Amino acid sequence: MSKLSIKKLKDSLVLPINNYIKDVEFSGLILIFVTIIALLIANSRFGSAFLHFWHTEFEFHFGTFKMVMDFHILINDVLMTLFFIVVGGEIKREIIDGALSSKEKAILPVIAALGGMFFPAIIYTAFNFGQQTSSGWGIPTATDIAFSLTVFSLLGKKAPFSLKIFLAALAIADDLGAIVVIALFYSTNLDWYHLSGGIVVIAILFGLNKSGIKDLRLYSFFGIVLWYFFYMAGIHPTIAGVIFAIAVPFSFKNYEEIFDKQLKIVQDCVANLTDKNLTDKLLRGELIEKMQEESHKMEAPLHNVLMFLHPITNYFIMPLFAFANAGVIINSEAFSTLLSPVSLGIMVGLMIGKSTGIWLTTYFAVKLKIAQIPDGIQWKQIYGMAWLAGIGFTMSMFVTGLAFTDKQYIETAKVAILLASTLSGIIGYIILKPKKDV
Repeated sequence: MSKLSIKKLKDSLVLPINNYIKDVEFSGLILIFVTIIALLIANSRFGSAFLHFWHTEFEFHFGTFKMVMDFHILINDVLMTLFFIVVGGEIKREIIDGALSSKEKAILPVIAALGGMFFPAIIYTAFNFGQQTSSGWGIPTATDIAFSLTVFSLLGKKAPFSLKIFLAALAIADDLGAIVVIALFYSTNLDWYHLSGGIVVIAILFGLNKSGIKDLRLYSFFGIVLWYFFYMAGIHPTIAGVIFAIAVPFSFKNYEEIFDKQLKIVQDCVANLTDKNLTDKLLRGELIEKMQEESHKMEAPLHNVLMFLHPITNYFIMPLFAFANAGVIINSEAFSTLLSPVSLGIMVGLMIGKSTGIWLTTYFAVKLKIAQIPDGIQWKQIYGMAWLAGIGFTMSMFVTGLAFTDKQYIETAKVAILLASTLSGIIGYIILKPKKDV
């Protein structure tokens, strides 16, 4: 097989940003549905039991080792680590071989993402300056890629696909910024003993990568050990998921050689399967299993990790996170907090800060000839897209749990996030919706 054919096949197997957008959009619809269900239950006569259920404690025992947690911690600290593996993997993939893989491709989404984080942070800080709630400045800086792309998809085929790619790339760059914020500003009371252990494990993971080792079982073992060290050290353990994803190999140095070797094995399996003399069902099953196993070896470990985790995170972990975190009681007391510094900081930050920050930084980057907007996109569409980026939801909810320990502040923040995200989505949709021909 020619190198050109191999490259084409490799490019088709390694999913670029535009190939998984539909999957993310569908998961966004599920998130919307689950959020509505959580709100309905929380505001029903089962509300109190529903909210208390997530704080039911249980223990893990392994010999003398014991760890106590509740369902909320299990979801937010353990299961969400798998989500952050996907986030870290997508960021790595887009930087190496996707929408952020060159200066020309990356500079505008990155600049826009920085503007979309800086302005909301400043706005929130202005509303909460000098107060104990000032730690929540990271809440309005996040963009929910699933929700924003879901709303964008409602526009249909008339919306420029290049604008959708820009929004996705911006959201991925925004995720990278969120990871940095979480790692630097929402890790407290560091335990240096366990942190030292984590640093050693990180060195081992990247040493495995450097040595060309591709055994995912080995990476997974040290990834679990890293999670434990980070959890005990006071660094949010989801960061371990990001580091794990970055450490897992993305590509093979001798790809053509490996591809040819595995392809020959697969071809032999196909030849045996199509042999008319083969009647043994058990043998056919073994051949099919072997063919699938050998096909996986054509791809780098990170690709296989993402292929395995995408459906789990999109259709189980993220909906479960929304179900456990979006259930807030909507009553007169909740509405009375909408004018509090926390609410105003979040709502104005997500709605005005995001849209203004993204549009202004994009505008000046283009006017100063630092970057160019994609072909076929108008400035009004950039502004509408910037409003969609104000849908914070999942990541904003996640940061809320890190920023606050006071239940009142958490509930206030969640109501503000839900309201601001909803309004941002509606306004963005109205701005982007093509006018009907008269």
